[in-house]
Amino acid sequence: MNQEQLLEAAEKALEAGDPVRALETLGQVAGDPELEELRGIAHMQLAQWPDARAAFRESARLDGSSPGPWVGLAYCAFETLDLDEAEATAAEALGREPEAAGAYEILGLIHERRGDFERADAAFARATELDPQDYPAATRMSTDDFEAFVAQTIDALPNRFRDHIARVAVIIEPVPADEDLNDDLSPTILGLFAGAMITEESHLDPTPSLPPRVVLYQRNLERHGESPEQLAEDIQVTVLHELAHLFGHEDDAMEDMGLA
Repeated sequence: MNQEQLLEAAEKALEAGDPVRALETLGQVAGDPELEELRGIAHMQLAQWPDARAAFRESARLDGSSPGPWVGLAYCAFETLDLDEAEATAAEALGREPEAAGAYEILGLIHERRGDFERADAAFARATELDPQDYPAATRMSTDDFEAFVAQTIDALPNRFRDHIARVAVIIEPVPADEDLNDDLSPTILGLFAGAMITEESHLDPTPSLPPRVVLYQRNLERHGESPEQLAEDIQVTVLHELAHLFGHEDDAMEDMGLA
């Protein structure tokens, strides 16, 4: 395939959610900034941060004027909780293209993790203004309204889950704390299960040392849900996904159950 065909095939693979195929398509081809940027995106989707950074840096070296690789580098830094580096590389992107919507999205994520929700929402709004298709507006709610919305959504869960959810504390936090993000979890996760699984509980000591709990991250869920209906669906799937951990299900099994 020529360069144009490689670009098209890799882009289609990424759009289809198949970064492995995108990397296979790109193969060992080097020396083109667009191909390197796509390689970086594919590695990023696989959470292969060192490889993603290397590809984005090579893309930036080959084309110093493009904001794309700098946005990619900012995402990599954010995902690994290097907020200062993420902010610096987002600024590099905006220095090359003041209307780089992805850079504003990253700045919003950075301000959010720092607890400055007003600046975060301003940056997210700017990203939406510049590119509403890729960065749609979040469905924002007050804490009280969100808690009521979660309760309503949980009440609508299938009956077979009712007895189990009663034994699990459901906690709402704005975003994950740093200590929640072990095991290379993304700071944009929607929820988290913590505590003893049923398979780990002892018959001799039925009271586990850490009671099971599901944590829902309000601002991540709001940003993920483009409408109240989508938000309700995301909350339900997230609760069921985390509840499935109570029974010891792994993420691969939950994909087959439609809860990933």
